[in-house]
Amino acid sequence: VELTVVGAKAVEGNAALDAALAAHRWIPSLPHDAILKLMREHDVFVFPSLFEGFGLVITEAMSQGTPVITTDRTAGPDLIEHGRNGWLVEAGNTAALQASIENLLQHPEQVAAAGREAMDTARRRPWEVYGRELAEAVARTLDDTARRPLTQESGHHA
Repeated sequence: VELTVVGAKAVEGNAALDAALAAHRWIPSLPHDAILKLMREHDVFVFPSLFEGFGLVITEAMSQGTPVITTDRTAGPDLIEHGRNGWLVEAGNTAALQASIENLLQHPEQVAAAGREAMDTARRRPWEVYGRELAEAVARTLDDTARRPLTQESGHHA
């Protein structure tokens, strides 16, 4: 099993984390095109975020034919049909994340099938749709904020 981690470490100077990453490939930063290439070169994209509002990275991985394991607190539930084009786990549940990864190691045929479905899903959600949905979400948020009364003490919306 080859694990590649891209991005800043959540915690610097943690001996246990540093030892665990030393056995694998850790890349602090990459340009966007290199990240997409890396996604294509790997079997699964694991995104165990505790919160990710719109989840562009999930759509990017799926567009490369790379199925995603992510949590129920990302855009995953809007994009992924569990077991068909990716997998969803409960946010913060490391045992569920581990079980999902182990299941795929035991059933690699599921990865290839999910990768094809992931790419198909991404094709049905072109970037124009993504941009429109993002613009609509921003407009709704601004509209909701404008409708809330200002609090007396702070002058901020309640």
